[in-house]
Amino acid sequence: MNLTDCRCVRCDAGGLVWTGDSTKEIHREAITCGTCGATYDAVWGVPFIGHYERDDFLGLVEIAANADDYHHFSPSMLDCWEEALRSYHEAADKDAFLAKAGSENFPGVTRYNEWVEVTSLTKEIIGRLRGSQVLDVGAGLGIDGYRHVVAGAKVTALEFSPVLARAGARNLPMMRWVGGFSHILPFAQGSFDFVFANAAQHHMRDIPAAISEMLRVLRPGGYLISTCDPYRADHKGEELELQVFNRHPDVLLGVNERIPRLAEFVEAIERHRKCVSPELFTHALRNAIVDGRRQKFIPEMRLWDYGSDVRMLRQTSGSLAMRIRLDTPIPDAARVQATYAIRVADLAHWMTSQTEAMAKLSAFAPESAVNTSFPGTCSDKLQLLNGWLSPTGKRRRQAYRRARWYLRRRRDQTRISFEVRSELGGPFTLLVNGGPVTAVSLPPAEWKSFSVDLSGAPFDETFVMEMRLEREPREFSDGLFSVRRRRIGESGMKRLVRAARAILPSAVASG
Repeated sequence: MNLTDCRCVRCDAGGLVWTGDSTKEIHREAITCGTCGATYDAVWGVPFIGHYERDDFLGLVEIAANADDYHHFSPSMLDCWEEALRSYHEAADKDAFLAKAGSENFPGVTRYNEWVEVTSLTKEIIGRLRGSQVLDVGAGLGIDGYRHVVAGAKVTALEFSPVLARAGARNLPMMRWVGGFSHILPFAQGSFDFVFANAAQHHMRDIPAAISEMLRVLRPGGYLISTCDPYRADHKGEELELQVFNRHPDVLLGVNERIPRLAEFVEAIERHRKCVSPELFTHALRNAIVDGRRQKFIPEMRLWDYGSDVRMLRQTSGSLAMRIRLDTPIPDAARVQATYAIRVADLAHWMTSQTEAMAKLSAFAPESAVNTSFPGTCSDKLQLLNGWLSPTGKRRRQAYRRARWYLRRRRDQTRISFEVRSELGGPFTLLVNGGPVTAVSLPPAEWKSFSVDLSGAPFDETFVMEMRLEREPREFSDGLFSVRRRRIGESGMKRLVRAARAILPSAVASG
C-alpha cells in the first residue's frame, strides 16, 4: 500500500503506516498516523484517509442511492469508447455515424462533450503527461483517469464514494486508488504534476476549498484542469437549481447534481491570483456580451481572457472548464479535519443494500429535515434527492418512483396514515427503517388509503419511511405518484379511549 506522499488529515503529518490486513474487505483502523495516533480505514482494498462529517449528508444520500449498482467494465471497453468518440468527432455527418453499424460503442453525447473539453485543454501539454504524476479528483469509476494512464501517466484516483472506488479499483487496478475528500486532500504539498477534475467540482460541497487544495498539491509549473461543470450567474439563487432539477429523474433518484455560482469557482483563483495563471473556457454559454453585443447562446468551446472577461462571465450561465497553471506555491496551509460523524468502514458495512444504508443514515439527517410539514410550501435539495417534486398545492405532493420521510415519533404516536394515487397503478411497497411493512397493488387512478403501524420504529430517534412504486417507467410521467392527507398519531382505538377517559370524569362530576 503506497502511502509515501499521503498525509494525516487530522495533524497534517506524513509517515502514515499501514497496519491492516489486506485480505479483509472492510478493515477498521487499517492506517495509523505515527505523529497524532489518528486511524483511518481501508475498504475493499482502498485506503480512505479521512471520515465523513455531518455536512456530507447530501453526498452520503447519493452514495446510498447507488449502493445496489454494480459496475462491470474493462480497459478494452474503454479503449473502444475512446476510438468511437474520436471517430464521432471526426465524422462530417454525425447523425450518419450514429446510424451506421458499430456505433453501439459510442458512449453518448455527454461523454463526447467531456471528451472534447479534456482533449482541447490537454492538446498543448499532452506530451508532458508521459511519466508524470497525475491526480484525478472525483474519479468516479476511473473512466477519465484511464485516459491519462493510456497517455503514459502514473495516475492516482481520489474518490469520495467507497462504492465507486470499489468498482474502479477492481476494473482499473493499474491506477492507485485512494479514498478521501476534495476539500481536505490527503496528499503532501507539491505531490503531482497535473490535477484533473472532470465533471466533478459541481458535486463538491466546498468548491473554493477544493480548488485551493488541488492547487496546493500541484508542483510549480503544473496544471489544474477541470471540465464540464455547470454554473449559474452570481446573482441567481438556489431556487434556480430546484427549478432545473425538479423533474430530473437522476436527481430525484439521489444523484446530488448542483449548479454552483461562478463565484464559487473563481474565489480561490482570486485569492491566489499572484501564484496562478488561469484560463476559463465555456461550452454552451448563455447571456454573454461579446464585442458589446449580447449573445443569447454560444454553443461552441470558447476561451475567455480572465482579466477582462471574468466580470462579464459572472452574469452568465453555462458549462465551465478551467486550465490553471501554478506558477509559485500557494501560501495556504493544508486543511485538516478536526471532527467527524461516520467512519468510512461503518458506511461500507451499511452498503449491503440501498434500504439498509438509507435507514442507517437517517440518524444523521439534518434536524430541519425531520418531521417537516407535508405537503409543505417549498422544496430543498434534500427533498429532491429523496424523490419529492416541488409542492404545487396544499393538498397533495408528487414523487418519482420512490420517496422518503425522515420522522421522529413520541411514544403515543403509533401509526402514520396517508393516501397514495398512481395514474397507472402497479406494485407499491412501504418500508420503515429499511424493513418492508406492506406491499400492495395500487388501483389505477384511484386513491389508496394506508395506515401503518409505527410501534416497531424507535421513539425520540430519527427513522426513515420510504414509499416505492415498483415499476420501471417508460416515460417520466409513468413513474409519478401522489401522496396526500398524511397524519402521524395514535391508532384510532387508542385515540377513542383517550378521548373517552378525558370526557368521563367531567360527566360524572356534572351528574
